[in-house]
Amino acid sequence: MIVEDNIEVRSFVKQIFEVNHNILEAENGKIALKLAIKHVPDLIVSDVIMPEMVGTELCSQIKENIKT
Repeated sequence: MIVEDNIEVRSFVKQIFEVNHNILEAENGKIALKLAIKHVPDLIVSDVIMPEMVGTELCSQIKENIKT
């Protein structure tokens, strides 16, 4: 999963990984958390400063949830 509020950066990172991997995208931590609970990705690459929920809060919530 790629979590990045800047669409150009998110698209660039996606292009690098999508050749060999299925990619989920989220524009902020709040959306990413919902996707992570639903799909349980193997890896999350996240920006730190984003609207709605910052990357550090996303990381904390991912670590606290037994599903993720």
